[in-house]
Amino acid sequence: MHVIDLNTKIIPEEHSVFNLHPGKGKKFYETFSAGELVFLDYPGMILRRGDSLAADDLAARLSMSLAIKKWYSRRQQDEPPPRDLGAYRDATRSVRLRTHVANINGLYFKAKRGDLVVCPGDAFRAPVLIGEIIDDFDGSHCATVPYYGDERLPARKVRWLSARRLRGTFSASVLDMLQQRRALTLYSTHSAKMDIYREAYGSFVWLNTAYVRYLANKNTTDIRSLVPGIELLMYFSAMGTAHELGRLEDFLRMSFSEAANEFYNPTAYSNFGVQLTSKGFLSLDGASKVLPLLVSALLSVTTQLNAQEVPKEIKVINSLGGAADDCAIQVDEKLREIMQVIHVDKFNEMCINAKLKSGGVGLESHAQPTLGVQLPNDVRQGGANER
Repeated sequence: MHVIDLNTKIIPEEHSVFNLHPGKGKKFYETFSAGELVFLDYPGMILRRGDSLAADDLAARLSMSLAIKKWYSRRQQDEPPPRDLGAYRDATRSVRLRTHVANINGLYFKAKRGDLVVCPGDAFRAPVLIGEIIDDFDGSHCATVPYYGDERLPARKVRWLSARRLRGTFSASVLDMLQQRRALTLYSTHSAKMDIYREAYGSFVWLNTAYVRYLANKNTTDIRSLVPGIELLMYFSAMGTAHELGRLEDFLRMSFSEAANEFYNPTAYSNFGVQLTSKGFLSLDGASKVLPLLVSALLSVTTQLNAQEVPKEIKVINSLGGAADDCAIQVDEKLREIMQVIHVDKFNEMCINAKLKSGGVGLESHAQPTLGVQLPNDVRQGGANER
């Protein structure tokens, strides 16, 4: 059986993105970049899972941390602050303390495994760090930095997804967030989150939109080389539309250009993007979340699968989609139905055309084929792929 892995991140609706300011003067940026821990600027702070943010004890611990921070900022010229929480029991919940409590609540208790943190660099052309939180906070991860000697700072563990895009290249809505001086800010606008997701994941589905990249592996500055690849994406998009309309057989009787012109629906996408670098891409934002993924699967089948016959025994999975990926199920059904209708001569013609037209920019699907995979029974019978 042939298997196509969509390799596309499925982002839950309630997913959060946090802008994390890496300390005054961006003093923790290099520490973040070189490691796998992120933290707020609260040296000596003790946090545990299940802490009550309304407790006086937390206010005392926070007041002690702020005193330690102030002592280090004065280059330890005064007597060190007491480490007995009893000395801080009279700490009141001032507006200033409430702001710090909100920061602590955000990064250590509200931020979930899988949420993103975005850390700006010091300069307009400095790379922006984007990382995915990969732990559930329990207080076990702590960081130390030279600035604070042996003081421990509560931390979250992250996997960096991107550390190459310069700050000045992001959209205006993201730039507004990156220029914030607050320690922690939650991204709230749709456009800003979409820009972060594009950089972090490449291809993803969020809410009712699919954003899919089709890799362009050849370095070129000749815009004419784009045209065949764009025509190929139009053709596969038109095929998906013809299938949806119940007119797939009509589509297959037409020539390449006739079919694309007849059935391509420009309203199926909200955006089309091009980036040509040493490894560039073409991208589609789908008004529906299935069609761009079907195009990706068709591109993979015709250019990467190298099947000698029509692959009627084919399965679409999504290794990044979790246990109930409805997108993979729908693409699987549509691709199977298309492969059942197409005859071998048309399929071979389609593969030849696809390889020729994809060659100009080295167009390659984000979806990856695997030949001869033995699938578990529940997947062979239509269940979604387990992560």
